Amino acid sequence: MLPNIKFNSAKKPLLSSVPFISLGLVFALSSFCVGNTIIFHSEKIIFEVHPDHCHVSGIYTLRNDSPETVRKMLYFPFPEDENLPFPHTICITDADNNPIEYQKGRTGIHFPVKIPSKSATDITITYEQATPGKYFEYILDTTMKWHFPLVSAEFILIVSPEITLEKILPGDYLLIQNGSKSYYRIYRENFRTADNLRLQWSLK
Repeated sequence: MLPNIKFNSAKKPLLSSVPFISLGLVFALSSFCVGNTIIFHSEKIIFEVHPDHCHVSGIYTLRNDSPETVRKMLYFPFPEDENLPFPHTICITDADNNPIEYQKGRTGIHFPVKIPSKSATDITITYEQATPGKYFEYILDTTMKWHFPLVSAEFILIVSPEITLEKILPGDYLLIQNGSKSYYRIYRENFRTADNLRLQWSLK
């Protein structure tokens, strides 16, 4: 059943033309960062690995246990690497699939969230990044800055038949072959790590 888990396969419209928003206080956490009044509950991310780029689509669940509505500015970082240029497409949507405006920084993006009291919400972040060095990295080590580990984290890698995946970290994964594509699943509970997700591949 694993090949049917693509929850965000459609390419969403870009938000590069959306006006930048004013920034407030920024909080740093896991794949992105929040303050003490917001709990980063879980994440589910699909990485589609192609010969010259990666398409990433992640659902991030945030929880507000406080008795008041919380509004925060969040930060989503990208690794600084000459082999990983800044993503050329980025889209952020809320739980109702409404676009969220973001501001582009040197190594990441900032965007606002609003979570009603005693509730949870999903934020979807989709981006595409060129990989001229046949290498990809996804930041996870900021989970160590969180007050609490994530309840769960799931990472699905969908590897194009044109490439051979030579390195994958972390290395404990479930591999499923479906036709010409390879699916790698990494699942964690009580999740925090000092290491990032890293991929290296070659062309067949």
